[in-house]
Parts: sequence; C-alpha cells; structure tokens
Amino acid sequence: MKKRRLDFNYKPLTMLKALEVIDNIPQHQLYDTLTGEYTPDYSLSGFGLVIQPHVTAVCTDGTRQSSEVTASDDLTNIKWTEIANGTSTVITASTPGYTIITSGANKCRLILSKNLTVGSPLTLRFECDYLDTRTNDIHHVIDEKSVTVAVTESVPSFFLDRPGTTIFNPFGDVYNGVRTVLQQIVYNVSLKYNGEEMPTGKREFRWEKKRPNGSWTVIGDENYKYMDLGWSISNNGTTFTQSTRCIGEKTEMRVRVRYGNLATATFSDASPTEYFTMVRRLPDYDFDYMGVPDNLEEDVDMVYPEAFVTDRYGNVENFIDELMPRWYTGAGSANGASTMELVATGRKVGIPTSKINTHGMILGLDLERKTADRGNYKVVVDDVTGKPLVETINGAEHVVIGK
Repeated sequence: MKKRRLDFNYKPLTMLKALEVIDNIPQHQLYDTLTGEYTPDYSLSGFGLVIQPHVTAVCTDGTRQSSEVTASDDLTNIKWTEIANGTSTVITASTPGYTIITSGANKCRLILSKNLTVGSPLTLRFECDYLDTRTNDIHHVIDEKSVTVAVTESVPSFFLDRPGTTIFNPFGDVYNGVRTVLQQIVYNVSLKYNGEEMPTGKREFRWEKKRPNGSWTVIGDENYKYMDLGWSISNNGTTFTQSTRCIGEKTEMRVRVRYGNLATATFSDASPTEYFTMVRRLPDYDFDYMGVPDNLEEDVDMVYPEAFVTDRYGNVENFIDELMPRWYTGAGSANGASTMELVATGRKVGIPTSKINTHGMILGLDLERKTADRGNYKVVVDDVTGKPLVETINGAEHVVIGK
C-alpha cells in the first residue's frame, strides 16, 4: 500500500481594520474660554463621541469568505485604552466617561461621554483578538483614533465633513425607491478662526494619498500621475472630489493645513490633519439563471440562458459591470458526477446542447464573489516594461484603464 499525506495549505488571513466615527458627532472639540463651553459637549446625553470599530478578515486562498467579523463570537479580548499626556489607562466598565459595547450588532463600540481637558488630546487605542478557526491562529488587531480639543480664541478649528471610512457599493443603494450608484465621493474641509472661515491668503490645504510603500505624497504627484485618476480639487482647495471608479479596492487619504503667514508657515508632522478612507465593497448577493427549460425538444441544439443577480434591494441590473458570469457544461451520468468545462462567459450566452446523453447534460453558472468579482478599474500596464499604457489624444495624455 502506498501512502501519502494530504494537508490543507491555508494561507494566513489578512486583517483589515477601521475606526468609524458615527452619528455625525465630530472627534474634535472646541473650547470657548469666554463661556467655558465645549462644542460639541460630549457630556450631554445623546452627544457623546461614538467610535465603531470594523474588523474584516480577508481570505486569499478561497477556503472561506472574506467578511467583516466585528460581531463574530471568534473576535475576543476586546480592549480600549486611553492615552493622555503619555499615560496609558485601560478603559473598563467602571471608567468614568466611557461605555464599551461587548456584544450584539454594535460589539466593540466605544462611547466617550466626557469632555477633554484643554491642551490634552486623547488617543483611543482599540485592540482585539480574532481566531482563525481553520488553523487556530490568533490575529491581534490594533487601531487608534485621535480626539482633540482646540481653544477658539487662539487656535483655528479644522474640520473635514466626512472623516473615517466611506463604503462604495458598486451595485448601488436605493433612495426613495430608486437604485443609485454613487459616482463620486466629495469631501469638504474647513478652517475657522473665531467662527469665521480663514481667508485663502492665510491658509493652504494639502490633500495627500498613502502610497504602497507607506509614504504620503500629494495627490497627483509627478511620480504617481498615471496612478492618481478621477480626482479634482476646487480652486480654493477646500473641496476634494474622487470618482468611485478610480479608488481601486481601497484608497487612504489625508488632508493637512498650514495657516498664518504662509511665507514662513510649513507643513510638518504637527500640522492639523484629517484622515479618511474610501473602500469598494460588494454587498451580499445571490445569483441564478433563467431562460432554459428543464426538458428540451429533441431538435434543440442551442440554449440561451441569462444570468441574474439579486441583493437586499432586489434585482441588480448593473451586476455585469462588477461580476463576470462563467458558464460550464458537462455530460450527464448515472451517479450525477460530471466533469465540467468552461464554455462561455457573459450575462446572456448561447450554449450548445451537444453534451446531452441518456443522462442529460449539466449546465452550471459560477458567479461566486471569490471567482467572479472583476474588481474596480485598474491602470493597464505594458507586459514587458511594466509601465502604464498611455494614449495621446488631441495633444493630451490619457491613461488606459480597465477591469
């Protein structure tokens, strides 16, 4: 007898994390030295700062679905830590000014219900462990969120209208009964002094993108001009617009500001900064096909099935922009087993019935996320040089993109 060991070669999960500020309560407070009031006042009921972690387990070997696992029972050892003035304090159920949700749909959520001390910004650190039940490996996840307070009479107030993470659903969301696919994401930034917007000549915003090597450079940097696509910045620098088709699977950005005497003011690590992330994420969906009867007439030599996809809103008309249907056929057999062969791709196709025998023919459709997702638009590069393909039209360079 010959024996051979067979094993599963699981690849380690990739853990993605994000801390989302929700309920439109900003993570930056203003303290008015004249009135002694905070805006917003976290101590007021319903105005606390709510931070919701999102932990996603990404599987690259196809042995399990990639999904958000924040509410999973396999996510344990939830810990929040307050870091202020160099001192770290573990937040517990008895820590004043904090509430931690440990179960349910809002698991891991932190609610800050106390005001900050002027001159003492907070860093709130989130930690947890996630168990990969395939291998029993434990992944330790860490993320941080900064919370600051500014004095209105001496420090200008810096705001981004939608910090945190914005999720782009390529299938579209339904508003007032109409499915709409978000075409662009718009961010507006503001710098105010004593309640008034600072004039253009006294402030400058810089919109920057995180690069694959971890560095930050200005959007549209010469070294990345063929990779930074579908964006625009308003003339006064306060509005950044990004096409959703050009964010890849994930784009991390930040906006910084220098102010005062622009002849001497510089951008530095101490510059006021807001971070934001744009993520493409397909929702849960189901699929099937129609147009093919179970019993065919003897002289039918072609069938014309059509794939369709549904999500929580109903039928997804534009799914072909994001998913590539693959059609397979195989000869029928007495035991139901069949060797399936790829015969066509597309939404509606013509398939010959030549494999029908006394046991029929098997028709299969593959639209699973891990195999059918075409991903977002990407820059097309030359196979030999590795450089982006660029076409010149009417004297202007245009980068070729595709899926």
